[in-house]
Amino acid sequence: MSRNSKFSYFDFTMNYDMKTQIGAGTFSDVWLCVKRDNGKEMAAKILKKGFRSSKVNVTTLNNIAEVKIAKTVENHPFLLMMVGAYFYKECGKIVLVSELMKKSLFDIIRSGCSLSLFRIKIYTYQMLEGLRYLHQNDFVHRDIKPENILLRSRDKQLKIGDFGTTCHVSEGQPHVQYVATRWYRSPECMLTRGYYGKKMDIWAMGCVIYEMVMGHVMFCGVDEADQMERIGWVLGRPNSSLINKFRKNKSNVFTWLYESSRSDQNFDFGCGLRTVYQPHMPAYEVLKDMIVYDPARRFSANRLLRKPYFNEIRNTSYHRKVVEFEKSLGDNDGTTADGSPKRIK
Repeated sequence: MSRNSKFSYFDFTMNYDMKTQIGAGTFSDVWLCVKRDNGKEMAAKILKKGFRSSKVNVTTLNNIAEVKIAKTVENHPFLLMMVGAYFYKECGKIVLVSELMKKSLFDIIRSGCSLSLFRIKIYTYQMLEGLRYLHQNDFVHRDIKPENILLRSRDKQLKIGDFGTTCHVSEGQPHVQYVATRWYRSPECMLTRGYYGKKMDIWAMGCVIYEMVMGHVMFCGVDEADQMERIGWVLGRPNSSLINKFRKNKSNVFTWLYESSRSDQNFDFGCGLRTVYQPHMPAYEVLKDMIVYDPARRFSANRLLRKPYFNEIRNTSYHRKVVEFEKSLGDNDGTTADGSPKRIK
């Protein structure tokens, strides 16, 4: 099947039967559906924006973020890609169909179940591996959070999902200013007017890893200013060079924090990451290079995966299977002949 053959504006009901609602969000609802030809259960994401059938065509579908990424990026073990896009005539909505994932990392955290050290390591590896592949194809997810990390049956494999706010870096800057759920929003997203890039996903993933281990949110501000203050309690005040860098495209939050009478109340020094997440904790050597103010100093997913913390995985057949899978993607696997990253244009 060609990649484009997955995308159709034919009626959803020609291929699937809708069953029960299993999730709800701001811009879409998720339903359980069954494929008519084989009875397989799938997830149907119904976008809340309505359309008249006369206005739904290939161009309409191609402008949807999930469709853009699915037509550009090959399937990957740790990315939940959609398998089809349809028009649902009964309600005048567009439906995006994907593999059914019955649980999220949020569910695991909320249950209070502690994860083994190896499970933490394997989940961290899978999340970073999925992010690495996404970034090598020049996409930024922009909404990494536990609810968007989905788990397959038996919780052995996870996939990054919900690409509704994903954008291609070639779309330029500034981007939309308010992206990502606040608790996982990186400093550059809050201190500038939309000047951010792939490293915002690294910050968010660091917050997710912390939450996975500790069982609670790392920075839970009630608004963006409070969010930045909570980050400051741990990391202190950004250095003057970084503040000047952000000042060029400053946001209202930046002005309030660093250019108003309120700025004298900022902490120059925080308690330090070591205080809230001690060095003996799982994945500390990874986390310390993710929760970093300056996006230029924040490690890429590719660089994080080379850390000694993952040696245990790199020396197993599990890692080799992932490498073999990506090699099988041919010229679109995001690497050069020697396996090093290349820029996808």
